[in-house]
Amino acid sequence: MSGTSTITATNAVIDGVTWNGALSGTQDVTADLIGISLVKSNSLRFSNDGKMSYFGKIGLTQIEIKNELKLSGTGTIDGVAYNAATPVLETLTNKGTSISIGGGIAYSTHSGMLLSAALEYTPNVGGGFITESNLTTLTFGISKSF
Repeated sequence: MSGTSTITATNAVIDGVTWNGALSGTQDVTADLIGISLVKSNSLRFSNDGKMSYFGKIGLTQIEIKNELKLSGTGTIDGVAYNAATPVLETLTNKGTSISIGGGIAYSTHSGMLLSAALEYTPNVGGGFITESNLTTLTFGISKSF
């Protein structure tokens, strides 16, 4: 995931210095999540040979987040031209472990089709210099057995 913010100045005077041009800051955020879960499942059979399975799970997720910041831009400062393109200026990282909980269902038909959906919730991802938030994933699947 990444985001870019651009500041544009036209004859902006800051502390007696005149600024013209644009400066952009780009953030590139990556995350690695590795987890282990305890899963409990069960299933129900229907008269049309369909089968519904359901599960619940609880586990631990190890999280590593990396946020890289770069700057770029062109313009003038007091009439002197500048052209900036920096390598990574700052890398913010956060590592942690959080509990995760989830559940899902799957329905398989007698013709070999499988429809599934699952929801997983991991609280308190991030922290420190990286905004802490909760992570919720929702997945849907369709498969066919031959």
